[in-house]
Amino acid sequence: MSEHVVEQEKTTKKKSIVFWKAASIFLIWILLLGSTGMAVGNRFFWSEVDYGQIQREVDYYRNLVDMEPDDPSHRVALGFNLHRLGDTRGALAHLEEAINIDENLFDAYLNRGYVYTDMGYWDDALADFEKCVELAPDDFKGHFNLGIVYRELDMIEISYESLESALALRPGATDVLYNLALTAQADNDPEVAVHYLERTLQFDPQYQEALDLYRQLTR
Repeated sequence: MSEHVVEQEKTTKKKSIVFWKAASIFLIWILLLGSTGMAVGNRFFWSEVDYGQIQREVDYYRNLVDMEPDDPSHRVALGFNLHRLGDTRGALAHLEEAINIDENLFDAYLNRGYVYTDMGYWDDALADFEKCVELAPDDFKGHFNLGIVYRELDMIEISYESLESALALRPGATDVLYNLALTAQADNDPEVAVHYLERTLQFDPQYQEALDLYRQLTR
């Protein structure tokens, strides 16, 4: 085997390792983002992230988009990371293009909903999370985020319904229970709020926001 072929194989293996490493990082972030809804909650999980690493992810997925512009998953990944950097315009551009390529791509609507929520565009966020529920009714993330948006729109009853649907799909999810408490608080029902906070703390005694609100309501 020639030295050229050996070197080519090494380069191919290296590229493959880099791709799977980046893809794994992205999938972990997606799971964290989707499973907790932090982009629409009170705990922004990327507040202490290495922004240099995020920029490297952005550069990586820009290259993938350039190489494979018709693969919507690359654009979702790029939009996700641009959002983490605070580039909402760039994030929206790539997420919208992903939807143009695949109008049934759950992750594109979910992440665009997060961006709209971060911007306070509640009606747009509502439409995207409704689409998530339509595309994947058994995925709790759409119901969960709908419940939060409904609360922001002062639609308390349907906020309860959406959050309870999310809880039915993910029993014991502390962020869902905590947001049920927030909806109860918005409904001026501290007794129900305390009930949900107690359930939250049963699953996670160190949930600081829940602890703070519980102490506030039980003084």
